[in-house]
Amino acid sequence: MMDYGDTSILSTVSQIQALTKELVKAKEELDKERFSHVVNKLLQLIETLPAVDLSLVEHRAVEPLVQSCAVNLWNEAVTSKNEGTVLVDQTAALRHLACKLLFREGGPIVAEKCKKQAMVALKSARAWLDCGNPSMAEETLGLSEKALGKLLALLVDSSNESDKADVSYDKSCIEKDMLKVLAYKAESAFGQQQFENASRHLQASREMLVKFPEEAAYLSMLSYNCGVERYNGGRLQEAVYWLRQSYEIGKEQHAVSARHQARTLRLLSSAYIDWDPEKYHDLAANTVALANADCSHPAGLYLKLRILLCAAEDDETTTQAALRDCLHHPELTAELGLTAIDLCVKNSSVLA
Repeated sequence: MMDYGDTSILSTVSQIQALTKELVKAKEELDKERFSHVVNKLLQLIETLPAVDLSLVEHRAVEPLVQSCAVNLWNEAVTSKNEGTVLVDQTAALRHLACKLLFREGGPIVAEKCKKQAMVALKSARAWLDCGNPSMAEETLGLSEKALGKLLALLVDSSNESDKADVSYDKSCIEKDMLKVLAYKAESAFGQQQFENASRHLQASREMLVKFPEEAAYLSMLSYNCGVERYNGGRLQEAVYWLRQSYEIGKEQHAVSARHQARTLRLLSSAYIDWDPEKYHDLAANTVALANADCSHPAGLYLKLRILLCAAEDDETTTQAALRDCLHHPELTAELGLTAIDLCVKNSSVLA
């Protein structure tokens, strides 16, 4: 076991204090390169910092200093975000540093500390996801999961009545945070092109929606965004999977508006017809029909027209009616109207 009877931990914490002060007090004077250098140096120092052991005199002396640095970095991240004084990735870095320091704090495992650790790690992960850095989010999600696991263990441990009394965070709250962890893991895995992991985490999240239907809107939107990304990348089979997930989540929990559901169905229909217009023609037609029934939109009527024109045997009467419906829609734009007419010009029988 390492001996901390010397001044090594005091020296490390002193350096952390100095660098924290530079980030907090002079952040607006730091260029991006210097900011990154200070952040990386802090991360290196924190990695060498042992978990605080309050049985050691030196550790008891530095524990309030570690706490102070964590609080200052976190508060600075919140202030900077509200004021818009630093870049979003810099705000995420400040949260990350505070989170790492918080998990170095010593003392007994109590509910209040575990709750704080779980919250800070979850918000740090969200910050990394928001600035497009899913790999960094993955690390803090692991920390949040660890803290929630300890919190759950405190809750189910009935051997110590005093511990039970300390757990004010009920099982429902823990499970709801676990759902968020799983959903963020799905988002993180997708951002790292780990599609099987993303799907697995999404399914685990879906299973928990029975208890927390209010989270369905987020999961539906997450799946929709994944579907859009796959569709734009030409990965149509994968796009179909994610868009169907989005629609089904919204339908099961009634958490998504008809307008948003129709948007998802239109893109799903497009994915079917782009993937294989002969094999999936009927699926595409039925899907866009459902979209138009949920919420009439010129894009949906145009898509219906396009699908009809893809049919092996085109019904002129039905196709002409579809064109009229599209051109007479009150929300039709000039660009989409011209596109619809141009599409029909290539099939002269429609305009005959």
